[in-house]
Amino acid sequence: MAALKQGEKNYLEEHSKVKVAFYEKYLNLYLTVLLNTPYVKAINIYDVFCGVGIYDGDGSKGSPVVAMECIKKQLKIHYKNKNKPISLLINDGNKTRVNIASEYIEKHYDNQFSFKAFNYEAEKIFKLVVDKIQKSKHNESHFIFIDPHGYKNIYKNDIVNIMEAGKSEILIFLPIHQMYRFSEATMTPNSNSSEANPLKRFIKEFQLNYVADSPKKYIEHVEQSFSFGGRYYTTNFRLKATNNNTYALFFITKNLKGLEKSVETKWDLDELCGKGFEKKDRISLFSDEEDDMQKEDCFKELSLKLNQYLQTKRTNNEIYEFTLKNGFLIKHANAILKMLQKDNKLIFFDDKRRKKTFYLGYKYYNNEAIYKVKINE
Repeated sequence: MAALKQGEKNYLEEHSKVKVAFYEKYLNLYLTVLLNTPYVKAINIYDVFCGVGIYDGDGSKGSPVVAMECIKKQLKIHYKNKNKPISLLINDGNKTRVNIASEYIEKHYDNQFSFKAFNYEAEKIFKLVVDKIQKSKHNESHFIFIDPHGYKNIYKNDIVNIMEAGKSEILIFLPIHQMYRFSEATMTPNSNSSEANPLKRFIKEFQLNYVADSPKKYIEHVEQSFSFGGRYYTTNFRLKATNNNTYALFFITKNLKGLEKSVETKWDLDELCGKGFEKKDRISLFSDEEDDMQKEDCFKELSLKLNQYLQTKRTNNEIYEFTLKNGFLIKHANAILKMLQKDNKLIFFDDKRRKKTFYLGYKYYNNEAIYKVKINE
């Protein structure tokens, strides 16, 4: 097996392990849904900056190996649909890295799916991915993981081209601490940074508000920019390392079902608020009480937003979409609606529902609304 150069990390840091955990959990949900969906005839997964895949230093598995194992696992579980074609494409600009990942996968994937590895630079691999998506059939689905070791290889046109080429979803990992730290200085009118500066180019292309007052706000601006004016659904998941460096995963999709599964993944990893992971150096004596307070604060956040949203008549489908776009689960919205109904604070119109049922879900979304509701003031 090929070896890493001296000085290269051969282990996964804590925030990277959570990043891979998110990827793994979402892939398992993604494959479960699509393997059992008759409208999808083939599934394609792309890891365009895959890294080594296997880390001898601590035995950790990176994204390409995790993808391979997810595919094998889901094909075993859903064996009745094992003949549905699945492909995994991995790539890295570093030949040693992709060779390590490729050698490991080739030894373990048992020819259960199509596998290809490439050693292309960013521009070339994005063109290849877009070309493959465009040439695929309309009933094929595509999931693209982009972990570019920075932001210099993220271009607006690449994201848009991937999203518009077919039924595509994207997961992007970015080092927010670097971007947030240098954004304002980079974009200051008197700055010495040239137009060729990768961060300056990124900020301009994605029309970011670079004077955000915190990394959290910066993440929200990046998420909003990835929606391209509301063309796509987006959500984020924050990752904070022990050194206080902040990273984030950004999920982009055209499909509300995809957004729902991404939000479920967030809450599975962060049961308190579904917003992200923070590595704590010390455990507080009052950690249980602090956790309860955080849960309560997050519930209040949705309650306030939903109360404001229902100042105008809304359908069950609109409430479903609103809940997911705000990063909450359907059970959270149901709980709030039940409380409001119990307190006689809701007025229903064109009501065709069963009592105490709110019909929030994807299976209702493309159908005629079952009711309209607003706050009773």
